[in-house]
Amino acid sequence: MKAQNKSLLLFSGEAYNVEQGVTNELFQTERDETPSCQFATVPNSLTDTTAPAALDAISDIEKFSFFMRFLAPPTPSPDTPGGAASIATAGTCSAVPVAPLSPRPR
Repeated sequence: MKAQNKSLLLFSGEAYNVEQGVTNELFQTERDETPSCQFATVPNSLTDTTAPAALDAISDIEKFSFFMRFLAPPTPSPDTPGGAASIATAGTCSAVPVAPLSPRPR
């Protein structure tokens, strides 16, 4: 997400529109605005309030944002050499001489 969108819904709406060319409730303008390329006058994916089932009523971008919300964070690999321990000890190599920091004289 790169912290450029305020929500997962906004991110998914933009991704569907920019990457796949699917218009939706948040991004209703086609990427190619050539009149001969306009096949639908409404967004390609909408919330369908008349759908018989709740899952069918949800738009594609809402389903995608729900999917992202339920993803678990990655599990650290136990066989990764170093891993978190190497990050915790970064900068403490005894082979590199480091002068101690002292306050600047005033």
